[in-house]
Amino acid sequence: MHSMSARLGRGGLGGCILRLHAMATHLINDAPQTVTGREPIWQLAEEIGDELDANAASLSRITKLVDQLGCLRPGNDSTRSTPA
Repeated sequence: MHSMSARLGRGGLGGCILRLHAMATHLINDAPQTVTGREPIWQLAEEIGDELDANAASLSRITKLVDQLGCLRPGNDSTRSTPA
């Protein structure tokens, strides 16, 4: 499977989410079809889920680093006990 970020183009993850929403609205609510999917809805949903999981893992690592920097506040006694 190709990396979603490598194949998203201009729309990015947000564009894929909007496309998925339009596809789901068409299927669930029998709304007029407003997009033509390059892939089946299930494949797009799986790829978006994988991308969101990867982003969540990255954000978790970034949060830990930012929290460590927050411990540098003067008077914070936890600056010595925070692992690198």
